[in-house]
Formats: sequence, structure tokens, C-alpha cells
Amino acid sequence: MTTDIMPRFPGQMPPKRSEIWSDDLQESASGSETVIQRWTYPRWKWVISHEALRQAGPFTEYDAFVDFTLRRVGRVVPFLYRDEEDNTATNQLVGLGDGVTTDFQLVRSYGGAGGFPEPMFAPDVVSAVRVAGVALTAGSWSVQTWGDTSPGLLTLAAAPGNGAAISVDFTYFFPCRFATQQIDFEKVMKGWHKMGELAFTSIKRGDV
Repeated sequence: MTTDIMPRFPGQMPPKRSEIWSDDLQESASGSETVIQRWTYPRWKWVISHEALRQAGPFTEYDAFVDFTLRRVGRVVPFLYRDEEDNTATNQLVGLGDGVTTDFQLVRSYGGAGGFPEPMFAPDVVSAVRVAGVALTAGSWSVQTWGDTSPGLLTLAAAPGNGAAISVDFTYFFPCRFATQQIDFEKVMKGWHKMGELAFTSIKRGDV
């Protein structure tokens, strides 16, 4: 299944990004509180806007972006978003071998090694897979992408030995959907449009 990638044009303003969590806060009659965590990783929210979407001469930014938004049918059809500040994992540890397991979910540790781990379901380019620091050859591993049955799942042809570190170099998208059913465009002058704030969120999978 092919999933569209949100286009980025020169007139886009820097995005605002928020992390969203879900928990249950229970308060007793005495006022003491207990917080129960519901999610193991956040849902991300971005808000973007465009100061200039051109529609004149060779420039078709306005038409291209409106076409992209129309194809989403509101919040129905997902898309992929590349965050300019969060799209690459290098020498990322994804698991330790036990002599049996061959499947490992891609994750990225925010900020690098030791950072908060989050599963990545929309890998773009996987440039290297290593076991115990040794790069595996092409054909000895495969990765499912967004739209596959188990997106982001790395499968090795042979199970790594007990304690062997599995690490990956890869780039990734965030699978997203619009958070609104209304998108506002404004014509500034002939051949020049603006787009108001447009919010969209990452898509979580399963019960995590």
C-alpha cells in the first residue's frame, strides 16, 4: 500500500510540536492521588501554517497542497510526515539476541543512546543492520514498512546469539492523520495564497 508523504514548500512556517499522553488520575476521599499510565509512548501533534503557497507560472504549490489535503478526506486517510528535527536513528539498539528470536521492532531513542525509546512504524531508508557490531549483508534481513502487516518489524534470517546486540541505522516518517475537518486557505493576491494553522497527530498502534 502506498501512503502519501506530506509535501513541504518554502513558504511553510516552523511547526509547533506537542507530546500528548493518556493516563487515569484517581483521587481518594482524603485527597491522595494515584495516577495510572495508559500509554507507553506519546501521541505527537504538529501544527503548521503556510505564509506563501504560489499558484503562478511554474509554481504549483497551492494546487499541490490542496490536492494533498483533499485526498485525506478529512481525518480518514493517513499520510506520512517527515519531522525535520526528528527523522534519523544511528546505531540504534533494537534488541538483544537470545538464540531464538528473529523479529525485532524498530525503535528510536530520543536524543540518542539512552534516550526515551519509542517504536517507529514508518521506516524510510534502512542503511545498515548490525549484530554484535558486524554489518549484515543484503538479503539476510528485511524490514516491513507502513502499510504492511507489522510495520517497522525487522526480521533477520538467522537468530542472533545470546546477548548479541542488534543495532540499525535508519530514517523514518511519522504516520499521521489530520486532527481537524476544516482547512482554511486565504488568497492574498493573484497567484499567492496563505494557509492558516493545520493540526495533525501521529497514529498510535495497538494498546501501547
